[in-house]
Amino acid sequence: MIFRPSEDQEVLVVTATDVDAAIRQLSPKLPRQLCVVPSRFTRAQIDEVYDVLHANWRDWRLESFGTASDEQAQPFIPVMMFRVTAELAEWADALPEGLVRLEPSLNPA
Repeated sequence: MIFRPSEDQEVLVVTATDVDAAIRQLSPKLPRQLCVVPSRFTRAQIDEVYDVLHANWRDWRLESFGTASDEQAQPFIPVMMFRVTAELAEWADALPEGLVRLEPSLNPA
């Protein structure tokens, strides 16, 4: 995520589970242009969600999914599907809050 504190300044905002390591690696390349915040989710959690979504793509009638970030630069996975099935809802409810956002194209009236 790019943050613009002024018209002539850009700051890259990233999340990391190991903030110090991310700062050590990125700050030499981005002096005074980097902000690293602790991530609520690990890479393993995100990868596991992707694995489950790929495995259930057809059964859950998924249209698409990807990675996005919220206003605090925290990652989440928006999942677009025709409708939310009971199985999909049960799986999503067991995940850490905020990791997955279900976005059905068919909603009850």
